[in-house]
Amino acid sequence: MPGSESGGSLRVSQRRPLACRECTKRKRKCDKQIPCSRCRRLNLHCSVEIVQLRRNTVQHASEIQFLAAILADVDSFSSEKQPHISRKLRERISQLQTGQSHESDGISAGSGADEPEPFNSHKEPNLQHQFTEVALESPDPPLLTAIEHLAWGRNAAGCFPHRRCGCQYRRDSPELLSMNSGSFQFYGSSLEPLIQLPRTVDAQSLINFHIGHLTWHHNSFHGPTFLEQCELFWKTGRCDHPLWIALYFFCAELYYQFNSEQPKINCANQR
Repeated sequence: MPGSESGGSLRVSQRRPLACRECTKRKRKCDKQIPCSRCRRLNLHCSVEIVQLRRNTVQHASEIQFLAAILADVDSFSSEKQPHISRKLRERISQLQTGQSHESDGISAGSGADEPEPFNSHKEPNLQHQFTEVALESPDPPLLTAIEHLAWGRNAAGCFPHRRCGCQYRRDSPELLSMNSGSFQFYGSSLEPLIQLPRTVDAQSLINFHIGHLTWHHNSFHGPTFLEQCELFWKTGRCDHPLWIALYFFCAELYYQFNSEQPKINCANQR
């Protein structure tokens, strides 16, 4: 039964297969109806492969992790209701990963499958009420992060800015891989004599102005994270990697633009 399969045994895919197993195995054209016309004609068992959808796993990662923790606790003690509860939890985890319920899988051409008991039992309102009380009693910091992600139009995967995560939004480019490496000491490096940095007081004013008035417009980086990196750079001279200096210059470009225009103004006044 597919509902009894664990989430790790399912094949990970971007899309849900539409053709049935028999037509896919025999490399025949399937009309994508369950049961399909070929299986009905040959009196075959018609079913569609249940796959683990990558986007569903990322979207429901927090709930899957929560249910998996409950499942581990349930399996740790013995009770007469343990198999029933464990089966329901496994079906719910699989439903979140695959994006479909298991009652539509495994339909035979000759007879229909029995209707499984729905997940929303009469005890669910009480459990939901208990979860609501716990959520109101203790503040949830990840909830604030999720709201921020939704406000910025990002998926609430809980791992933004996706520097050390493994979700679908991570880009394994050389720049991001270097960001995950050790920190870089700017002072004393080969870049120091080539770059003219603004004074710390001027840089703090420009960075705070940029984060407070301009970041919302272009939305190119996470403001609080960048501000923490700037504070570390001002105190110790260390940054994530040399490419971070480019972002630092971008936010402080008003300083360089003003200084580059000063000689032109002086030359114009002398004329």
